[in-house]
Amino acid sequence: MKLMTSFAALCAVSCIGFSASAQESWYGAFGGGIGQQSVEFEDEGEDINTWNLEGVAVVPLGERFSVQVDASYTGVSEDDFSGNVTSGSAHLIMRDDSYALGGYIGFGSAEDVSTLIAGGEAAWFLGPSTIALGAGYGQADVDDDSIDVYGVNGEYRFFFTEDFRLDARLGYQGASESGEDETFTSFGVGGEWRPTRYPVSIFANYDRLEGDNFDGSLSSYQFGLRILFGPGDTLMSREREATTFAPFGGFQSIANGV
Repeated sequence: MKLMTSFAALCAVSCIGFSASAQESWYGAFGGGIGQQSVEFEDEGEDINTWNLEGVAVVPLGERFSVQVDASYTGVSEDDFSGNVTSGSAHLIMRDDSYALGGYIGFGSAEDVSTLIAGGEAAWFLGPSTIALGAGYGQADVDDDSIDVYGVNGEYRFFFTEDFRLDARLGYQGASESGEDETFTSFGVGGEWRPTRYPVSIFANYDRLEGDNFDGSLSSYQFGLRILFGPGDTLMSREREATTFAPFGGFQSIANGV
């Protein structure tokens, strides 16, 4: 039972992007997507259909500081059930031409699971590459159990053109309850493409979360569309000037619903 609650807690954290120079105007995006998750635990598995809506806004506070607010709503369905997941986070960010530093607090709610987590994040801009790191610590309430959750996530992004980016990520997460610890490894790939000069982009992600000490995993596929707001001319300029950081320190791509 403790393995299941720990796994549920980490899935809740997962439900909960990384993008900076001096920002002079607000930026935002609104989008949605469809996907599927495969949950496996001790030789049993379920395939779950998902759909989600997401939004983000970044507002400047002077030349170097800004606030980012993001939120998402995900619907999930399977033959025997349906449900929803809500999540959101707020970030305070300091920017320069070559890096961005931030701190965040986020929440997530999914059926009988609720999560509150806080942490820090950083990104470095190296030519066409971005290296981003996020870490967090918080608590998940699963039914009557309270579980400490923590994690660190790293992402490498490469812009082949200013409007076409591929990502690779790797993370380590943990859950602790009454002296019993479970750890998880996550990895994923994704990308985003803006095919025309219109403010619309297409994105896709694949992510997997695996239990290190027990037989459990969560795989997630997602495809979607974003409408972009603000003065950024390209995906690269938006990533460097505004939408650098992801909800929950970068854990959202693991899964957008449970």
